[in-house]
Amino acid sequence: HSAAQALVRGFGLPHLYAMACEKPLISVDWSAMSDYMTTENSLPLQYRIEPVPYSIVARDKNFYGHNWATPSLEHLGALMEWVIHNQEELPGIGKKARETVVEKYGFSVVRELVKKYLTERGVL
Repeated sequence: HSAAQALVRGFGLPHLYAMACEKPLISVDWSAMSDYMTTENSLPLQYRIEPVPYSIVARDKNFYGHNWATPSLEHLGALMEWVIHNQEELPGIGKKARETVVEKYGFSVVRELVKKYLTERGVL
């Protein structure tokens, strides 16, 4: 996936904020998050793809026919335990996380993406 595709889909700003602050991220790397999460810059969480439950669809029809990632609670527990026992590795993961955010979504990168998008559509 490209950065432009992530911009179109929405990409989990809280994830990017944490990564920009050099905080190791535990999350599913599904959908737009797969554009920036790696095993070097985060702690990807195992998941299952499932249809959005009817109870949610009943409240919001926009979810009809959609899927979402259901995280593995067992894997989450294992990752959290790994974090407890591997504190010395966290700063390195955090630094790689920030590098990814700056490289893919820094101001100059996004400025050029927006400029290209607008130029292609005849706005600029």
